[in-house]
Amino acid sequence: MDAAASEIYGSGDHDAAFKAYLEAADLGSIDSQFMVGTLYQCGIGCEIDMEKAREYYAYAAERGHKIAQHYYGALLQMGLGGPVDMEAAVFDNLYAAYSLTASGQVSRCFLIELKLRAAENGVSGALDQAMELFRSPVETLVKV
Repeated sequence: MDAAASEIYGSGDHDAAFKAYLEAADLGSIDSQFMVGTLYQCGIGCEIDMEKAREYYAYAAERGHKIAQHYYGALLQMGLGGPVDMEAAVFDNLYAAYSLTASGQVSRCFLIELKLRAAENGVSGALDQAMELFRSPVETLVKV
């Protein structure tokens, strides 16, 4: 179904593509859930609906779609489609960044920087977490 929806999208019939992606998303395709979120966010084949975009990104993010995790985190951070949730936004963006690295590892400095930014934005406990990362041995940052 994803391939058919992509083919329809490529033909330029965005209304039909939206319907095809929505059908595949509702059947559980995480790639189509991500695409439906993107289409809602951009108003392609449908009206812009940030609540729906956030909802579909969340579906895909919860099931492991790395780019959806990043997009969902961005909507949480900006308060688009719902309230601002900096703690969840930092988690989703951190998880996505961590997951997208080829080696399964991410720079310790990068992790600390994310936590410090979260602390600047008022996320409770973020400064303590940054300090824990700073003091922790390197092997604790390796994804097993």
